[in-house]
Amino acid sequence: MGAALRAREERPRTSDSAETPWLRRKSRARDADPAVLGLMGLTLVDFVSDWLFVYSLSSAKGTTLARLRVASLVFILSPVLINLALAFWSLPQQRDTNARYFIWLKDHQLPAGVIMMLGALNVELVTLLDSRLFHKDMFSAPLTEKYVFELQSLGLVTNLLEDLPQIVIQGLALASGPSNITTIVSLSLSGLALLQGIMGRGNSFLLSLDSDTTRTRRGSHVGRGEGEGEEVVELGSLSGA
Repeated sequence: MGAALRAREERPRTSDSAETPWLRRKSRARDADPAVLGLMGLTLVDFVSDWLFVYSLSSAKGTTLARLRVASLVFILSPVLINLALAFWSLPQQRDTNARYFIWLKDHQLPAGVIMMLGALNVELVTLLDSRLFHKDMFSAPLTEKYVFELQSLGLVTNLLEDLPQIVIQGLALASGPSNITTIVSLSLSGLALLQGIMGRGNSFLLSLDSDTTRTRRGSHVGRGEGEGEEVVELGSLSGA
């Protein structure tokens, strides 16, 4: 009987010790994420600089520069339409499958709509809804971790369809005509946005791997704890008999 009682006391301890790292990760995930403000600032400045680059080519002479202007305009508008479509396609799915988000949305339709429009520049900016900025409810939408990771991954659309083409176009513009400050600044910002996107995707991927590993270990620890407890209980019952 004594062994059986000890087994019952030890089993909750094993489960708690296995859950502690996961609970700590969850509490850290709920903290504010100021990095999204940097992403928003860089996205807005880069977007404006691309338009200024297009405008600077409006008075340029030569067929090559005229074609580069059209190409730059295409690779500004196309990602905007694609990002907007992705944002309006993905959020309704979250609303239909996440009851907590649906309740939050009833009281925060205006900030959700504004952030959705920002998502047209970079769909990753939709994660502002879940950023916990300034500890305000409008930035505390209960989005699922899977959905946040999907938004961060879809941010590649802006990197591949806007930043990378703009780097090529602006580089060709510098090589084809006289250099100007607008083109140089636009090229620098496009390169910085592409670098930030690559580093951000890599960091998100590593965090997702770490999260999956932690959950796998947690499950194995809990499983082993339950198995050991059952064996001790059986031995205790035998000794008592």
